[in-house]
Amino acid sequence: MKKSIPLFLLGLAAGGLIAWLALRHGSASSPEAAAPAAEKDEKAEKPAAGNDIAVASPKSIALPPEVSGYGRVLDPAPLVALAADAAAAQAAAEASSSELARVTGLHDHGDNASLQVVEAAQAAARRDGAQLMTAHARLIAGWGREAAGHAGFAALARELTEGSAALIRVDLAPEDALASPPSTARVSPLLGRPAWREVAVLGAAPVSEAQIQGSSYLALWRGQPLAIGTALQAAMAAPGQPQAVLLVSRDALVRYAGGTFVYVQKEKGGYEKRLVEVARTLPEGVALASGVGAQDRIVVTGAQQLLATEILGSTAGASGGGD
Repeated sequence: MKKSIPLFLLGLAAGGLIAWLALRHGSASSPEAAAPAAEKDEKAEKPAAGNDIAVASPKSIALPPEVSGYGRVLDPAPLVALAADAAAAQAAAEASSSELARVTGLHDHGDNASLQVVEAAQAAARRDGAQLMTAHARLIAGWGREAAGHAGFAALARELTEGSAALIRVDLAPEDALASPPSTARVSPLLGRPAWREVAVLGAAPVSEAQIQGSSYLALWRGQPLAIGTALQAAMAAPGQPQAVLLVSRDALVRYAGGTFVYVQKEKGGYEKRLVEVARTLPEGVALASGVGAQDRIVVTGAQQLLATEILGSTAGASGGGD
Protein backbone atom coordinates (compact mmCIF):
# COMPACT_ATOMS: atom_id res chain seq x y z
CA MET A 1 0.00 0.00 0.00
CA LYS A 2 2.83 2.39 0.85
CA LYS A 3 4.45 1.58 -2.54
CA SER A 4 1.23 2.25 -4.48
CA ILE A 5 0.81 5.79 -3.10
CA PRO A 6 4.05 7.15 -4.65
CA LEU A 7 3.14 5.47 -7.94
CA PHE A 8 -0.30 7.06 -7.77
CA LEU A 9 1.20 10.50 -7.15
CA LEU A 10 3.69 9.99 -9.99
CA GLY A 11 0.81 9.11 -12.34
CA LEU A 12 -1.08 12.23 -11.36
CA ALA A 13 1.99 14.34 -12.01
CA ALA A 14 2.54 12.76 -15.42
CA GLY A 15 -1.12 13.16 -16.33
CA GLY A 16 -1.06 16.81 -15.35
CA LEU A 17 2.01 17.38 -17.50
CA ILE A 18 0.37 15.71 -20.48
CA ALA A 19 -2.84 17.74 -20.01
CA TRP A 20 -0.86 20.97 -19.74
CA LEU A 21 1.05 20.20 -22.95
CA ALA A 22 -2.16 19.29 -24.76
CA LEU A 23 -3.87 22.50 -23.66
CA ARG A 24 -0.90 24.57 -24.79
CA HIS A 25 -0.81 23.02 -28.27
CA GLY A 26 -4.60 23.18 -28.57
CA SER A 27 -4.72 26.93 -27.93
CA ALA A 28 -2.19 27.53 -30.75
CA SER A 29 -4.45 25.84 -33.30
CA SER A 30 -7.75 27.21 -31.99
CA PRO A 31 -10.16 29.08 -34.36
CA GLU A 32 -9.41 32.39 -32.66
CA ALA A 33 -5.70 32.09 -33.45
CA ALA A 34 -6.33 30.97 -37.06
CA ALA A 35 -8.78 33.80 -37.91
CA PRO A 36 -6.20 36.31 -39.21
CA ALA A 37 -4.82 33.76 -41.70
CA ALA A 38 -8.34 32.97 -42.99
CA GLU A 39 -9.10 36.67 -43.56
CA LYS A 40 -5.88 37.06 -45.52
CA ASP A 41 -6.79 34.16 -47.82
CA GLU A 42 -10.27 35.63 -48.48
CA LYS A 43 -8.81 38.96 -49.61
CA ALA A 44 -6.36 37.24 -51.93
CA GLU A 45 -9.14 35.32 -53.69
CA LYS A 46 -11.34 38.39 -54.29
CA PRO A 47 -10.97 39.81 -57.85
CA ALA A 48 -9.11 43.09 -57.94
CA ALA A 49 -12.08 44.78 -59.64
CA GLY A 50 -14.76 43.00 -57.62
CA ASN A 51 -16.06 46.16 -56.02
CA ASP A 52 -16.13 48.13 -59.29
CA ILE A 53 -18.36 45.84 -61.37
CA ALA A 54 -21.87 46.90 -62.41
CA VAL A 55 -24.31 44.91 -64.54
CA ALA A 56 -27.42 45.83 -66.51
CA SER A 57 -29.80 44.19 -68.95
CA PRO A 58 -29.55 45.19 -72.62
CA LYS A 59 -32.27 47.33 -74.17
CA SER A 60 -34.30 45.99 -77.09
CA ILE A 61 -34.56 48.41 -80.03
CA ALA A 62 -35.58 48.32 -83.70
CA LEU A 63 -32.70 49.28 -85.96
CA PRO A 64 -33.65 50.86 -89.31
CA PRO A 65 -31.73 49.36 -92.26
CA GLU A 66 -28.68 51.21 -93.54
CA VAL A 67 -26.03 50.85 -96.18
CA SER A 68 -22.41 51.55 -95.32
CA GLY A 69 -19.93 53.56 -97.31
CA TYR A 70 -16.89 55.75 -97.03
CA GLY A 71 -16.50 59.50 -96.99
CA ARG A 72 -13.86 62.15 -97.43
CA VAL A 73 -13.68 65.83 -96.54
CA LEU A 74 -13.33 67.85 -99.75
CA ASP A 75 -11.44 71.04 -100.42
CA PRO A 76 -14.20 73.68 -100.65
CA ALA A 77 -12.09 76.15 -102.65
CA PRO A 78 -13.28 75.00 -106.12
CA LEU A 79 -16.92 75.11 -105.01
CA VAL A 80 -16.50 78.54 -103.43
CA ALA A 81 -14.79 79.84 -106.58
CA LEU A 82 -17.60 78.59 -108.81
CA ALA A 83 -20.16 80.01 -106.41
CA ALA A 84 -18.41 83.39 -106.53
CA ASP A 85 -18.37 83.30 -110.34
CA ALA A 86 -22.06 82.46 -110.41
CA ALA A 87 -22.88 85.24 -107.94
CA ALA A 88 -20.89 87.77 -109.97
CA ALA A 89 -22.58 86.64 -113.18
CA GLN A 90 -25.96 86.90 -111.48
CA ALA A 91 -25.24 90.45 -110.33
CA ALA A 92 -24.04 91.46 -113.80
CA ALA A 93 -27.10 89.94 -115.46
CA GLU A 94 -29.46 91.73 -113.10
CA ALA A 95 -27.68 95.05 -113.63
CA SER A 96 -27.73 94.80 -117.42
CA SER A 97 -31.37 93.70 -117.37
CA SER A 98 -32.27 96.73 -115.28
CA GLU A 99 -30.31 99.02 -117.60
CA LEU A 100 -32.10 97.57 -120.63
CA ALA A 101 -35.47 98.18 -119.02
CA ARG A 102 -34.47 101.77 -118.15
CA VAL A 103 -33.24 102.82 -121.59
CA THR A 104 -36.10 101.03 -123.33
CA GLY A 105 -38.56 103.01 -121.25
CA LEU A 106 -36.82 106.27 -122.06
CA HIS A 107 -36.77 105.47 -125.76
CA ASP A 108 -40.45 104.51 -125.83
CA HIS A 109 -41.43 107.81 -124.18
CA GLY A 110 -39.30 109.85 -126.57
CA ASP A 111 -36.80 110.83 -123.90
CA ASN A 112 -33.03 111.03 -124.31
CA ALA A 113 -32.41 107.41 -125.28
CA SER A 114 -31.63 106.62 -128.89
CA LEU A 115 -32.23 103.33 -130.62
CA GLN A 116 -28.48 102.74 -130.64
CA VAL A 117 -28.37 103.00 -126.84
CA VAL A 118 -31.22 100.53 -126.54
CA GLU A 119 -29.51 98.06 -128.88
CA ALA A 120 -26.28 98.32 -126.89
CA ALA A 121 -28.20 97.63 -123.66
CA GLN A 122 -29.85 94.62 -125.32
CA ALA A 123 -26.45 93.22 -126.35
CA ALA A 124 -25.07 93.69 -122.84
CA ALA A 125 -28.09 91.95 -121.33
CA ARG A 126 -27.72 89.00 -123.71
CA ARG A 127 -23.99 88.74 -122.99
CA ASP A 128 -24.45 88.82 -119.21
CA GLY A 129 -27.31 86.34 -119.44
CA ALA A 130 -25.11 83.92 -121.39
CA GLN A 131 -22.30 84.30 -118.85
CA LEU A 132 -24.76 83.57 -116.05
CA MET A 133 -25.94 80.38 -117.81
CA THR A 134 -22.31 79.31 -118.27
CA ALA A 135 -21.49 79.93 -114.61
CA HIS A 136 -24.50 77.91 -113.46
CA ALA A 137 -23.68 75.10 -115.88
CA ARG A 138 -20.14 74.88 -114.51
CA LEU A 139 -21.49 74.89 -110.97
CA ILE A 140 -23.93 72.06 -111.72
CA ALA A 141 -21.31 70.06 -113.62
CA GLY A 142 -18.89 70.30 -110.73
CA TRP A 143 -21.19 69.85 -107.74
CA GLY A 144 -24.56 68.54 -108.91
CA ARG A 145 -27.95 70.12 -109.53
CA GLU A 146 -29.18 69.67 -105.95
CA ALA A 147 -26.14 71.32 -104.38
CA ALA A 148 -26.12 74.14 -106.90
CA GLY A 149 -29.81 74.77 -106.32
CA HIS A 150 -29.48 74.83 -102.53
CA ALA A 151 -31.71 77.57 -101.15
CA GLY A 152 -28.97 79.08 -98.99
CA PHE A 153 -26.13 78.48 -101.39
CA ALA A 154 -24.49 81.87 -100.81
CA ALA A 155 -24.62 81.38 -97.04
CA LEU A 156 -23.32 77.82 -97.49
CA ALA A 157 -20.31 79.07 -99.47
CA ARG A 158 -19.59 81.59 -96.73
CA GLU A 159 -19.70 78.85 -94.05
CA LEU A 160 -17.27 76.75 -96.04
CA THR A 161 -14.93 79.69 -96.47
CA GLU A 162 -14.99 80.50 -92.75
CA GLY A 163 -14.44 76.85 -91.78
CA SER A 164 -17.62 76.53 -89.71
CA ALA A 165 -18.82 73.81 -92.10
CA ALA A 166 -17.11 71.08 -94.09
CA LEU A 167 -18.08 69.59 -97.43
CA ILE A 168 -18.15 65.79 -97.44
CA ARG A 169 -18.34 63.31 -100.28
CA VAL A 170 -19.97 59.96 -99.43
CA ASP A 171 -19.39 57.00 -101.75
CA LEU A 172 -21.44 53.79 -101.80
CA ALA A 173 -20.69 50.52 -103.57
CA PRO A 174 -22.68 49.80 -106.77
CA GLU A 175 -24.79 47.14 -105.03
CA ASP A 176 -25.76 49.64 -102.31
CA ALA A 177 -26.97 52.37 -104.67
CA LEU A 178 -30.12 54.11 -103.47
CA ALA A 179 -33.08 55.05 -105.67
CA SER A 180 -33.10 58.49 -104.07
CA PRO A 181 -30.72 59.96 -101.50
CA PRO A 182 -32.00 60.45 -97.95
CA SER A 183 -32.02 63.92 -96.41
CA THR A 184 -29.39 62.96 -93.84
CA ALA A 185 -26.50 60.53 -93.37
CA ARG A 186 -24.28 59.45 -90.47
CA VAL A 187 -20.53 59.85 -90.60
CA SER A 188 -17.65 59.21 -88.21
CA PRO A 189 -13.87 59.55 -88.49
CA LEU A 190 -12.44 56.33 -89.91
CA LEU A 191 -9.60 56.23 -87.39
CA GLY A 192 -9.95 56.20 -83.62
CA ARG A 193 -13.05 55.58 -81.55
CA PRO A 194 -16.32 55.96 -83.53
CA ALA A 195 -17.98 59.34 -83.01
CA TRP A 196 -21.03 59.27 -85.27
CA ARG A 197 -22.72 62.52 -86.27
CA GLU A 198 -25.70 63.24 -88.47
CA VAL A 199 -25.01 65.41 -91.52
CA ALA A 200 -27.29 67.03 -94.09
CA VAL A 201 -27.18 65.48 -97.56
CA LEU A 202 -27.09 68.16 -100.26
CA GLY A 203 -27.74 65.73 -103.10
CA ALA A 204 -26.11 63.34 -105.52
CA ALA A 205 -22.58 64.11 -106.67
CA PRO A 206 -22.35 64.63 -110.45
CA VAL A 207 -19.42 62.20 -110.86
CA SER A 208 -18.94 58.89 -109.04
CA GLU A 209 -15.71 57.76 -107.42
CA ALA A 210 -13.47 56.31 -110.12
CA GLN A 211 -12.26 53.33 -108.07
CA ILE A 212 -15.64 52.38 -106.54
CA GLN A 213 -17.89 53.18 -109.54
CA GLY A 214 -20.93 53.32 -107.25
CA SER A 215 -23.17 56.19 -106.24
CA SER A 216 -21.79 59.34 -104.60
CA TYR A 217 -23.41 62.09 -102.57
CA LEU A 218 -22.43 65.47 -101.17
CA ALA A 219 -23.13 66.22 -97.51
CA LEU A 220 -22.51 69.08 -95.12
CA TRP A 221 -20.75 68.68 -91.76
CA ARG A 222 -21.28 71.39 -89.15
CA GLY A 223 -19.53 71.65 -85.81
CA GLN A 224 -16.02 70.60 -84.91
CA PRO A 225 -13.70 71.48 -87.83
CA LEU A 226 -12.43 68.63 -89.99
CA ALA A 227 -9.19 68.77 -91.94
CA ILE A 228 -9.41 68.52 -95.72
CA GLY A 229 -8.85 64.91 -96.80
CA THR A 230 -10.04 63.37 -93.52
CA ALA A 231 -11.26 59.81 -94.17
CA LEU A 232 -14.70 58.94 -92.82
CA GLN A 233 -16.97 55.95 -92.48
CA ALA A 234 -20.53 56.68 -93.54
CA ALA A 235 -24.00 55.17 -93.34
CA MET A 236 -27.22 56.03 -95.15
CA ALA A 237 -30.79 54.93 -94.53
CA ALA A 238 -31.97 52.18 -96.87
CA PRO A 239 -35.37 50.69 -97.61
CA GLY A 240 -36.43 47.57 -95.71
CA GLN A 241 -37.76 46.31 -92.41
CA PRO A 242 -36.12 47.34 -89.11
CA GLN A 243 -33.88 44.76 -87.40
CA ALA A 244 -34.47 43.76 -83.77
CA VAL A 245 -31.22 44.21 -81.84
CA LEU A 246 -30.02 44.69 -78.27
CA LEU A 247 -28.40 47.95 -77.20
CA VAL A 248 -25.56 47.92 -74.65
CA SER A 249 -23.16 50.50 -73.29
CA ARG A 250 -19.92 51.04 -75.19
CA ASP A 251 -18.03 50.28 -71.99
CA ALA A 252 -19.53 46.77 -71.99
CA LEU A 253 -17.45 45.75 -75.01
CA VAL A 254 -13.91 44.42 -74.82
CA ARG A 255 -11.73 43.41 -77.75
CA TYR A 256 -9.45 40.41 -77.52
CA ALA A 257 -7.70 38.19 -80.08
CA GLY A 258 -9.48 39.87 -82.98
CA GLY A 259 -12.98 39.45 -81.55
CA THR A 260 -15.47 41.60 -79.67
CA PHE A 261 -16.78 40.25 -76.36
CA VAL A 262 -18.99 41.14 -73.40
CA TYR A 263 -19.03 39.64 -69.91
CA VAL A 264 -22.32 38.11 -68.77
CA GLN A 265 -23.13 37.44 -65.12
CA LYS A 266 -23.67 33.73 -64.41
CA GLU A 267 -26.55 32.51 -62.24
CA LYS A 268 -24.26 30.74 -59.77
CA GLY A 269 -21.80 33.60 -59.54
CA GLY A 270 -18.90 34.80 -61.64
CA TYR A 271 -18.86 36.06 -65.20
CA GLU A 272 -18.73 34.47 -68.63
CA LYS A 273 -17.01 36.07 -71.62
CA ARG A 274 -19.12 35.85 -74.79
CA LEU A 275 -18.34 36.65 -78.40
CA VAL A 276 -20.84 39.13 -79.88
CA GLU A 277 -21.63 40.53 -83.31
CA VAL A 278 -21.85 44.31 -83.52
CA ALA A 279 -24.66 45.46 -85.78
CA ARG A 280 -24.03 49.19 -85.51
CA THR A 281 -22.41 51.80 -83.30
CA LEU A 282 -24.92 54.47 -82.25
CA PRO A 283 -24.54 57.71 -80.27
CA GLU A 284 -26.37 56.11 -77.34
CA GLY A 285 -24.48 52.81 -77.35
CA VAL A 286 -23.67 49.72 -79.43
CA ALA A 287 -26.31 47.57 -81.12
CA LEU A 288 -25.59 43.83 -80.95
CA ALA A 289 -26.98 41.47 -83.58
CA SER A 290 -26.09 38.25 -81.71
CA GLY A 291 -24.25 36.83 -78.70
CA VAL A 292 -26.51 37.89 -75.82
CA GLY A 293 -30.17 37.70 -74.85
CA ALA A 294 -32.59 40.27 -73.51
CA GLN A 295 -32.58 38.59 -70.08
CA ASP A 296 -28.79 38.50 -69.72
CA ARG A 297 -27.08 40.71 -67.18
CA ILE A 298 -24.23 42.42 -68.98
CA VAL A 299 -21.20 43.88 -67.22
CA VAL A 300 -21.34 47.58 -68.10
CA THR A 301 -18.68 48.76 -65.64
CA GLY A 302 -15.50 46.79 -65.00
CA ALA A 303 -15.38 44.69 -68.19
CA GLN A 304 -11.82 45.76 -68.95
CA GLN A 305 -10.73 44.83 -65.41
CA LEU A 306 -12.31 41.38 -65.80
CA LEU A 307 -10.48 40.86 -69.07
CA ALA A 308 -7.19 41.95 -67.52
CA THR A 309 -7.74 39.59 -64.56
CA GLU A 310 -8.54 36.72 -66.96
CA ILE A 311 -5.46 37.36 -69.08
CA LEU A 312 -3.21 37.59 -66.01
CA GLY A 313 -4.70 34.36 -64.67
CA SER A 314 -4.09 32.57 -67.97
CA THR A 315 -0.53 33.87 -68.10
CA ALA A 316 0.15 32.79 -64.52
CA GLY A 317 -1.29 29.33 -65.23
CA ALA A 318 0.81 28.91 -68.32
CA SER A 319 3.95 29.96 -66.44
CA GLY A 320 3.16 27.56 -63.60
CA GLY A 321 2.57 24.70 -66.01
CA GLY A 322 5.95 25.30 -67.60
CA ASP A 323 7.71 24.79 -64.25
